[in-house]
Formats: sequence, C-alpha cells, structure tokens
Amino acid sequence: MRDSENDMTIGSWKRLTASRIFFAYEADKEYVRSKVLPNKWKSLCAERHAVEEFAKCHPVLKLDVLMLHPVHFWAGCVPDAVVVEGGKLLLVEVKAVFWENEEWRNEMGDVYDPVSDHQDWLRQLQFSLWVSGVAEGELVVWEFETDKVANKIRISRDADFERDNLHLLQEFFLHEVFFHNVSVKSYKRSAKGRLTAALRHLLLQQTATNATDFQKKNRCSLETFGQRQIWGLIESRPT
Repeated sequence: MRDSENDMTIGSWKRLTASRIFFAYEADKEYVRSKVLPNKWKSLCAERHAVEEFAKCHPVLKLDVLMLHPVHFWAGCVPDAVVVEGGKLLLVEVKAVFWENEEWRNEMGDVYDPVSDHQDWLRQLQFSLWVSGVAEGELVVWEFETDKVANKIRISRDADFERDNLHLLQEFFLHEVFFHNVSVKSYKRSAKGRLTAALRHLLLQQTATNATDFQKKNRCSLETFGQRQIWGLIESRPT
C-alpha cells in the first residue's frame, strides 16, 4: 500500500512524506524508516479494510493518490484514501492499533497513547492537507483485533501551517531524509555540513523559482490548484 510513497523521489532523491514527519517535532525520537516497523504488514491490511468500511458511507474515489506540493518540490504525501463528502474532497488517514501482551500498541510496537499518538497522526494529516490543498481530513483509528473503529477525528487545514512549520520541515528533510540516500551515507560529517549548507541555499532558490512560475502559469491559489490536480487524477483513471 505504500509502494507509491517509497517511489517519491526528486530525480534519485527521496522526498519528505507525511508518514514520518512527526519525528521533526520531537528531538528525543529516533527517525525510523517505514520498512523496519514491527507491525507494518498488519497495519497495511488494517488500512485497506478500514477504508473498505469507510467506503460504505463515503464513496472512495482513489486509494494511494500521489500528491506533490506545487511549490515545495521536496514535499509529498500519499493518504490512505480520498473520498467525497457533500461534493468536497476529504483525505482519510487510517492508523491501526494492535492488542499485544495485554495492552494496545501502535504500528511502531510502542504502547498506544491516545494523547501523544493522536498528536503525531494529526500532524501527519495536517501535512497532507498542506501538500494537497484539500480543506478537511479525517483520522480513523482502527482496532486490528476487534475489527472496529476506536476513534475518528476530523480536522481542517491550518492556514498558518506553512508559516509555522516550513523551516522546521525543510531542515528535517535536509538532515534526515536526504542523508538516508545510499550515495551520500558515507560522507564525513564535515562534508555533510558543507553539502547541507549548499542544499539549503538551493531549496530557497528553487522554491522562489517555483513560486514565480506557479503564479505565471496558474490563476488560482495553491489550494485550488492542488484540489484540481486530485480531481484530474480521479477523472483520468479508468473505472
């Protein structure tokens, strides 16, 4: 279910995706790549089943939509589903919890904490809303063993998300995502420092160029453009 997310690269470089952005906010947590998650396979199965259940009340238009931010080229997301509610797009993010050793655990194998886990997952959903331009999203917490919804939380896109988070996320991309690529893993710390400074400058230049090009080519907001892209992807896929 996450193959499209694994393919999210800039040329040969990986993009920053929503699935692990919450590590950017907590310095005491070690960045973990999705392939090492202990409950990954069960989580993917739960996501698919939860979306099927969700679809009984909401028509699912697309699964695993690859969305890229039209200006910040290093940012992308792959929500679990895109549905329509009242004629408007809604992103759906499913998180499964598992009953193990007499307690509920999350996909990372840690004890499930509704407060901190929901905060992390809602940050992920908010990132996806920022990337896509969609106005609302819903977090669905699914109990794997009982096959039921444990919680559902609806949020709206934060208009100040970019202003409040852009610098933090850019730095996280440079220090964590970029240097996970095989071709630069062996670089010495001093070389990584110089390369990070150069890349930071490149990001600023490219973002400014993308923003200028966007304004020239599109007579609409970033949010409207993102939603049009999604509708285009939906309408272009054979039924």
